[in-house]
Amino acid sequence: MTGNGARARLERASDTQSDGASGRSNELTSFDRSTGMYLVHTQLARERADWMHEEGRRAQRASRLVRARRWQRRAERASMRARLARAAVV
Repeated sequence: MTGNGARARLERASDTQSDGASGRSNELTSFDRSTGMYLVHTQLARERADWMHEEGRRAQRASRLVRARRWQRRAERASMRARLARAAVV
């Protein structure tokens, strides 16, 4: 993907900055800054998507729990009506 290539370029740029062999100044070039910002935004987008996915899972779990409790109460009421009907017949 393009993100991996951009990351590799950024890492190579930071490696050449750290050893000083390239003769470049310690400041990032415009390309490196924009690549870095791209990577930051990409990471933020991934984290938000992961958070939204997990939030959806939690909402689904809560919804299933509410439905299960509702069905349980219905079953208990039906059971009570059946016991009362059986007692009324006897």
